[in-house]
Amino acid sequence: MDWNKQADIWQDIDDSNDEFFRAVGTGDFLGLSNRVQGGIAHSSGFFRFIGISEISSLRNGTFTFESRPKGIFFNVYSSISDMDDFEDWIYETASGVAVLIAISEHQSLIFADLPNSYVSILLPGDTAQALEDFADSIDFSMLMM
Repeated sequence: MDWNKQADIWQDIDDSNDEFFRAVGTGDFLGLSNRVQGGIAHSSGFFRFIGISEISSLRNGTFTFESRPKGIFFNVYSSISDMDDFEDWIYETASGVAVLIAISEHQSLIFADLPNSYVSILLPGDTAQALEDFADSIDFSMLMM
């Protein structure tokens, strides 16, 4: 494999929301309460970033956001020790998109099955209200274009 060619299709994103949105080809789906701290974007449409949220109900505002295009395989790594530790429910966000929210004492997850991609968000464990507030702060409909 030519690693130089492989590296050319990845783009590092620094602490600039504008640069990030240009790289991934979306509008500002993070809104006023969230920002990109750093991440990567791939020419296939995959992107991942670490974000900071200023939602006051969150105990810890750090989150990891991934969007994976359907039809393209990427490795997925997440450790969930015991599924019975999680409480989960479907929640309709302020942007009108249904997401799956799962919470446990130590971690929280938000999943969206969008028409062209799968979105996963990992946060530290938190309250149901805090996760719904956070989900409402993301405009998932902007990721459906």
